[in-house]
Amino acid sequence: MKRRIISILFVIVLAIIAIGPPAAMRAQGPLPPISENAINATTAAALNVAPNVLPSISRPAKNVSALQDQLAQMSAAAKSGEAAKLNSFSASQFVDVANKQVRVILEMDANPDSHVASAPTIETVELSGGKTAQIQHAPAIAIRPALAQAIAATGATYETAFQNLVQVLAPFTSLEALAKISGVRYVRLPYPAEPSALPPQNPKGLAPMVGSQTSEGVNLTKTDTWHNVGYKGGGVALAVFDFGFTGWAARQATGDLPAGAILKDFSASYSFSPDTPGNVHGTACAEITFDMAPEATHYLYAFSTDVEFGNAVADFIGVSGSKKVVSMSVGWVNAGPYDGTGPINAIVNNAQANGIFWANSAGNNQKSHWSGTSVQYSTSDSIAFGAGSGQGIGPSVGNYWNISNETPLRFYLEWNDWNAARNGNQNNIDYDLYLLRWNGTSWVVVAWAEGDQCGSAIPPTEAVSHTAAGGIYALVIRRFTDIGCPNNFGHWMQLHTFLNAHGDNFFWYTNPCNSVLIPGDGDSAVTVGAAFWNEDSSGPLYGLEPFSGLGPRNGSGGTDPGTTVNKPDVVAPDGTSGVTYGASDGTNYVNNGLGFWGTSAAAPHVAGMAAVLWSGRPAFTLAQVRSNIQAYALDKGDGGGCGGGTNLNNRYGNGRINFGSPSAETLAKFNAKYAPKKNATRVRWTTGSELQSEGFNVYRAGAKAKKWTRLNDKMIPAQFIGQPHGAKYSFVDHQVKAGRVYAYKLELVLSDGSSQWSEVVQVQAR
Repeated sequence: MKRRIISILFVIVLAIIAIGPPAAMRAQGPLPPISENAINATTAAALNVAPNVLPSISRPAKNVSALQDQLAQMSAAAKSGEAAKLNSFSASQFVDVANKQVRVILEMDANPDSHVASAPTIETVELSGGKTAQIQHAPAIAIRPALAQAIAATGATYETAFQNLVQVLAPFTSLEALAKISGVRYVRLPYPAEPSALPPQNPKGLAPMVGSQTSEGVNLTKTDTWHNVGYKGGGVALAVFDFGFTGWAARQATGDLPAGAILKDFSASYSFSPDTPGNVHGTACAEITFDMAPEATHYLYAFSTDVEFGNAVADFIGVSGSKKVVSMSVGWVNAGPYDGTGPINAIVNNAQANGIFWANSAGNNQKSHWSGTSVQYSTSDSIAFGAGSGQGIGPSVGNYWNISNETPLRFYLEWNDWNAARNGNQNNIDYDLYLLRWNGTSWVVVAWAEGDQCGSAIPPTEAVSHTAAGGIYALVIRRFTDIGCPNNFGHWMQLHTFLNAHGDNFFWYTNPCNSVLIPGDGDSAVTVGAAFWNEDSSGPLYGLEPFSGLGPRNGSGGTDPGTTVNKPDVVAPDGTSGVTYGASDGTNYVNNGLGFWGTSAAAPHVAGMAAVLWSGRPAFTLAQVRSNIQAYALDKGDGGGCGGGTNLNNRYGNGRINFGSPSAETLAKFNAKYAPKKNATRVRWTTGSELQSEGFNVYRAGAKAKKWTRLNDKMIPAQFIGQPHGAKYSFVDHQVKAGRVYAYKLELVLSDGSSQWSEVVQVQAR
């Protein structure tokens, strides 16, 4: 593509707003931690920041249009030996600057014939106390031999594949060659994703280990009342999907994870043994699912990319059993239009279609997100933010976060020009994203994303990744136009970062609504917001966290959602106690309380509740489990400015999860049917639980159901007296006459001497 010269006018309104410095902030997931003084509020006046015309910059020529712009920049920097430029990409968890390589995904036009080449391998590891654990490593996935050979010829290493996606570990110098392989449509980084947790608030990092802990959410949601009558998730497979489970063996030793948890390794970057450090998030989530559903069979799935995620979910679909639940506290950006469609949502849709209940965190991006319609600034190509052309990175207009040295910065832009397949653009609408730093006298472009949506069918997204020098930063979004790709503005956009400013706005201009992450935007996920457990009775917000992702999701294709009401589905407790992140001190997040914070803590409470509900109501369908969880939820507030009333809204969904009182005896089915060959009526019934049951009596009456006669001489004993299990029963009534109508009912005799009765059913003997 031809080079183009860009002059950027960056105008910032200097509104002097005095605020106190926020508490320390940390990045999440595999990113390096940000120092305790990572950000401090600094006014524009104090820094003498003035409106400035940026120097003209030249867009590098793109020799390979199938290469994502960030990868094209890495390739060019590697060729020219620009070490500083390469180091700036270290903010991405998929980039290994030290070894000069990057993990990438090849999107293929043709199916790469990916298929399972071998069974999973089983590794037995020794634990303390003479115990052992088994790790199931993902099966090898083979691809077409010619494609595997072509990848190897570039110097890259093939790792795995899912559908038409091929995962490769590539030297920087092999990127262009990969993009030129026959059948490769696009080479990109894995879709950006992060755990939906907030940093533990302890100056030394993690909160101290405090021994065995139980989440306050168990009692708050009345799950304990179901435990007390024997419903603890038995018979349910419960999977936690995450980037890793550091400390899993230690948590098993303290009884905070189940000893029989099945460990599933699908990740190229995390290892259960030796345990890769720095991935405690999944362990903390599994602690909560175990607290909530201690008798569920737990599966811990480790993955790191969208390809590995697809294979991991396919594996869980293949696990035997009809009652399966997933907890995932991970959210993606730039992986679709935020309208419930796209490749990540397709994977979750397939899970639901196979009977899996899926609880997913809403994300923590309420104040780290902007969405709105692109409007031209003055007569320039820049998008207007307020009265200027820049999105300041700070808590309010005129105030900046003074970001410390070596802070990893990542920003993500998406707009509504998706094709039907959700893997490229539809109308060649092209925007570019720029990160600027104030050097003391002027604004300087330090990172940029200039994907060529104008000349190719790549997705309508951009991302910048930069390891920062200390100082203040801002973002500029610009349109690009050319022959065949007009752009008259007016497009609905989403701007995200995974960084969090301790309850303050990360950007000057934010939109708290419309901030739910992928796949929380999808219909197949039960999307979970967060509400602090110890403020559950405190209006007007009832603990709703200032970071919790809010609805609505985007309209179809990524358009303005308007006044629709659809997400989240429920909210659940956070700030709870655990071993990984420490015990709660009852103080909220903004006031530096301790505990496990974020929608990451909320989602596993919902998954655990689903497992408990299903164990107590084994005849329930997936749809019934979901509808009951939403119906049990307590109304906690309206939608505020995001839409919806008190019953259903875009802040709390259906409300805060809560169990109704469990019933000790459940009659799942009761029916009667005439058998003409035997001239008899067969009465059948099924129980869901027999915790307080003694037995059953069958009664018959005439058509008017007035005079009832007990048919059995002795009470029919229950098969599982005192157990949370059900059974099937039948009784044959031979004392019927052809041509008559009979009524039947069943008496359930309970251990306290009381009775429950079934509905009356009528039978025509003919």
